Amino acid sequence: MVESNFGEENKIILGLQEYLPAVNAILKGETSVISRKENGEIYFGLEIRRGKQVFSILRPYVKNSFNEYAIKEDCWYLINNENQKVYGKYKNIGEAIGVIKSDYIN
Repeated sequence: MVESNFGEENKIILGLQEYLPAVNAILKGETSVISRKENGEIYFGLEIRRGKQVFSILRPYVKNSFNEYAIKEDCWYLINNENQKVYGKYKNIGEAIGVIKSDYIN
């Protein structure tokens, strides 16, 4: 685990919401904050919809017994929601947005 500071889900979501205007302006799509639980893993991040294309940019978290969350791994996964393919791990949301813009938007 990268960060030992646990915080409330609400704070994570509010932090991610700050990205929405910039991401929508750059990708010209609809962006929302999401949380996803898969195979015992917990992720928070963004879902970007642009026409038929849907991508998620997710960061893994761990949850403690007080229902608080901490970053599990300091990276962001870029996922194509259509085929659930993980395109890579990125240092920040901006890098993942850049990949979507340069490689996947026609």
